[in-house]
Amino acid sequence: MESVNDWLKFAEAKNAVVVAASGFALWASVRLILSNETGCYASAYFAILSVFLLGGFVTALLSFLPILNYRWIVPAPSRLANGNLLYFGYLATLSKKQVLEAYIKATESKESDVKEIDGMYAEQIIINSRIAFAKYGMFEFAIKVLLFGILTPVIAVPVFYFSRKKRVSIDGF
Repeated sequence: MESVNDWLKFAEAKNAVVVAASGFALWASVRLILSNETGCYASAYFAILSVFLLGGFVTALLSFLPILNYRWIVPAPSRLANGNLLYFGYLATLSKKQVLEAYIKATESKESDVKEIDGMYAEQIIINSRIAFAKYGMFEFAIKVLLFGILTPVIAVPVFYFSRKKRVSIDGF
C-alpha cells in the first residue's frame, strides 16, 4: 500500500509542477500579448500558446479535485499482462477478489490466512491505484497540450518560410 501511496504523491507533485509552470508561462504570455513592443506574429504565437497553456493548466488543476471515481475523465485502464502487484497501473485493473487471489498466490499463503482487514487493504489499494492512474493520465494529457503549444512555432516557421518563399517567386519581391 505504501508503494501505491508513493506513486499517488508523485503524480500529485508532477501535476503541481505543471500547474505552477503553465500558470507562470500563461501569465508571462498574456503580458507579452498586451505589450506594445511585441510584433504581430509574436502576438499571434503568444495568443495561440496561451490557449494551450490554459488547457494544460486547467487539466492539471482538475487532477486535484477530490474525486474517487475518475472514469468520466480518464477511461478505465486495459488489463495488463505483466501481473505486477507493485505497479499501480496493473492494480487499477483488478477487483478486490482478484487482488486477494494474486496476493495469496504471490505470497504462497493459504486462503484461510487472509483476514477481513486484508480485504479492506485491497480495496484501499485499488482505489488509490485508480486515482494515481487517473492523475498520471491527466498529467500526460496536460504535457501533450503544453508541448503542442510550445512546438507550434517549430511547425509555423517552416510553413511561414515556404509560403513567403513561394510568394516571392510569384510576386518577385
